[in-house]
Amino acid sequence: MQTHISVLLVHPKNLLSDLILSALDNHASIRLDAYFASPLQFQRDHIPDSIQVALIAGEFNGDLEVGTSILRWIREWGPKIKPVMLYDALDRDTVVEAFCNGAKGVLNTTSCGFAQLCHCVTQVNAGQIWANHSQVSWFIDAFATGCSFKRAAAARTGQPGAESLTRRELEIVALLAEGNSNRGIAAALKLSENTIKNYLLKIFEKLGVSSRTELVAQTMHTKRFRQFPSEPDRTGIVRGASTLVQCLQR
Repeated sequence: MQTHISVLLVHPKNLLSDLILSALDNHASIRLDAYFASPLQFQRDHIPDSIQVALIAGEFNGDLEVGTSILRWIREWGPKIKPVMLYDALDRDTVVEAFCNGAKGVLNTTSCGFAQLCHCVTQVNAGQIWANHSQVSWFIDAFATGCSFKRAAAARTGQPGAESLTRRELEIVALLAEGNSNRGIAAALKLSENTIKNYLLKIFEKLGVSSRTELVAQTMHTKRFRQFPSEPDRTGIVRGASTLVQCLQR
């Protein structure tokens, strides 16, 4: 039985990351099992299966979108991992976006101590949400008034939703809707599983969703589908079958 909490840290290499690493190393019940200092290293290297809690920097070189993309990737790759986002400052939009993308906690690194950071890890691992009363109220208000992340993302990026999906992305959505795993989709399209994960991240970003379930629900309810013949070279579970692919309303 695992007696310690296995932690992943994704954070630029700087003084703060050094202090976080030291604090985690000195905690009796927490073990740092992986540290990635850049998004490239995070995407390239293997994440241990033991990871229970992920601490993710909200910004990389001042870009909030990078931290959000890493959060989404972790939620897709390891849905059992509990992510906590680390920010230099927290406002309403940042908090709402973090929780809408699957974060289990948010921390302001300029005001919290390292004892509080470790306490956050233990509480989130135990199934708690780490947020203060104001942050919880922001999220509840946003949910109640319909100011969801999907609408915020659409307004921010100017993406026309499903209209921006490529043919390949439509194929992946259709295969996902049929209940296929990443491995099944990869086999059907003769691509690697990592390529499928990257495609899904782009699709999530375009449609403003944060999970496979939300993706399928949104596409099923907002768009009509049409059948199109499988390509001759398809293999695996879709060989000889037709695939449902989204067709935009004209």
